[in-house]
Amino acid sequence: MTGNDNERRNRGDSKGPPASQSGNRQGVYHIDIGDLMALDDLSAQLEGLVGNYGDPPQAAKTTPTPSPRGHTQPADPPATPRHESAAMPPAETANDPDRQREALLASLAASRSAATNDAELTRTKERLQRLSNDFQNYRRRTEEKADDAVRFAGEKLLKDLLPVIDNLERAVGLASTTSTSDSFVTGVRMVLDLFLRVLTNHGLESFKCVGEKFDPAIHEAVQVAADLEKEPGIVLEEIIKGYTFHGRLLRPARVVVSG
Repeated sequence: MTGNDNERRNRGDSKGPPASQSGNRQGVYHIDIGDLMALDDLSAQLEGLVGNYGDPPQAAKTTPTPSPRGHTQPADPPATPRHESAAMPPAETANDPDRQREALLASLAASRSAATNDAELTRTKERLQRLSNDFQNYRRRTEEKADDAVRFAGEKLLKDLLPVIDNLERAVGLASTTSTSDSFVTGVRMVLDLFLRVLTNHGLESFKCVGEKFDPAIHEAVQVAADLEKEPGIVLEEIIKGYTFHGRLLRPARVVVSG
């Protein structure tokens, strides 16, 4: 090698440092292959997260992502829609004792509420039934009172007429024992009989006393007489007749009772 050649070599070497060193000085950064792999892994994770919230691009579903070293990474599985994942709770939630206890307590509260409503409904029906029965009884009593008011409207008048009947009967009895004209006695008897028939049609009735057992409900003892042939408490004589009006006692009979 000549001196000129050595001189040219020295001049060429003095133009600058190697390209890599010059590049570092001019802002060109050297990237390691490990950093590229980390970036690829981070990109894949981000694509998987995006797939959980929406449908990824078609290419992301089917096209595998090449790695810097030439290895092929498997494609991401299809994402599950959010409504399907929400419909299926995790196993730990379904088997959570606290949640099961809360569900049982809620069911028990609903059952108690339904039972309370049924019991209240039953009590309400019973109260309504009692009110209906009371109203029916009140209505029946009111109707009975109204009927009695109409039926016994003439009670006071008939009670005032009883002394008239007593006097007519005494007159007929006395006339039959005296020398009174038979035609007169017959006429008075006919008037008395007609009068009694009219009163009987309106509910007035007399009842038998002589020979019956003394009953303080319908008899009034005015005298007690000894009678060896009768047992005590038997009506021996009727002094004044007793009457009823539509089955109700209008006047008790005044009688003589054996003692």
